Amino acid sequence: MSTLDKLLQVSKLELDRRRHEIGELHAMRDDLQARCDRIDDRIASEKAATVSDPLAGTTIGAFVNAARRQQETLTASMQEVDAQIDALRDVVAEAFRETKRYENLIERKQAERRRAADRREQVQMDEIGLRQMAGN
Repeated sequence: MSTLDKLLQVSKLELDRRRHEIGELHAMRDDLQARCDRIDDRIASEKAATVSDPLAGTTIGAFVNAARRQQETLTASMQEVDAQIDALRDVVAEAFRETKRYENLIERKQAERRRAADRREQVQMDEIGLRQMAGN
């Protein structure tokens, strides 16, 4: 395996690792959003319960305030995760560009080798042709 092939392999591994990190961050963000949504559901459920239980109405305000504070914390966490995702997207884009550079360089080297082999073959064919003509 040539040095370029090794560099390409390392670059692809780095790209895969960074993509995996983005996937984990998206999963984390989805979990935070789901937790936020569950809080909304609990708030709606508690509000509905106050209709049938007037005593529950006396504590619903404190519950809703606490739930909203939890949502604010979750929203701040989602914003942090979003910032991490955005930064990691730039890293992934650069890793992708690097991988493509190695792939293109390898392709150019292979094309050069093919052209050189074709030239050598053509020289050999020309020599054979010249020998045959000289033998006639």
